[in-house]
Amino acid sequence: GRRRGAPDGSESDQTVGRIGLDWETVSGRTLSLRASRLVKNGHLFSSAFLQPIAGVEVINPFDKYDDTTQYTYELRAVQNTPTQSNSVLLRDWEYVVGLYYMKADQLMHLQTLYDFNNPPPGFPLPTNILTGRVQAAAVAKEAALYFDATRKLTDRFELNLGGRLFQQRTPLSLGLFLVGLAAGPGVVDPEFV
Repeated sequence: GRRRGAPDGSESDQTVGRIGLDWETVSGRTLSLRASRLVKNGHLFSSAFLQPIAGVEVINPFDKYDDTTQYTYELRAVQNTPTQSNSVLLRDWEYVVGLYYMKADQLMHLQTLYDFNNPPPGFPLPTNILTGRVQAAAVAKEAALYFDATRKLTDRFELNLGGRLFQQRTPLSLGLFLVGLAAGPGVVDPEFV
C-alpha cells in the first residue's frame, strides 16, 4: 500500500495484492497462475480562480473523488527449452500461451461551483450561477487469449509467431445534476449507459 500527495493538492492511496503459483515440469515447461487485486482512490479539492469578468473574479472550486477496484487473473504455459518431437514441424519450439482476464469497477464523483467572488453592490449578474454534481460509474472488463512461439532456424536466424485475441468492454453510467441561473430552476439528466 502507498499514500502520496501531489503539488496540485490531490491525495491518492494505492494497495496491490498479488499471489502466484508456478509448476515446473522436467520437460522444461512451466505452468503459472497469477491473481492480483488493485485498489486505488484519490481526492482532489481545488479553489482555483478563473479570469475576471467585468472586473469581478469568477471562482470555480471543485471537489473530486475517484475509486477503482481491479481484479486480474492470468494462466500461462511457458516452454523455455526447445520442444522434443518426432515431427519436424513440432520440434525445436519455445513458446508462451496464456489466458488473461481483468475486471475493474470504477467510480468518480465531482461537485463543482461557478460563482462570482465578492461582486460590488449593483453588480448586474446574480450569484449562484451554476452548481453541479456528476457521478460516473464504469465496469471495465477484458478477456484475452495470447501466444508467442519461436523456433531457431540457424545460429543467426529464428522464426517468431505471435498473436493476441481479446475483447474489451467498458459500459459507463453517468448521472448529472445542475442548479443555478445557468441551468434554470434545476436540471436533472437521467442516467444513461
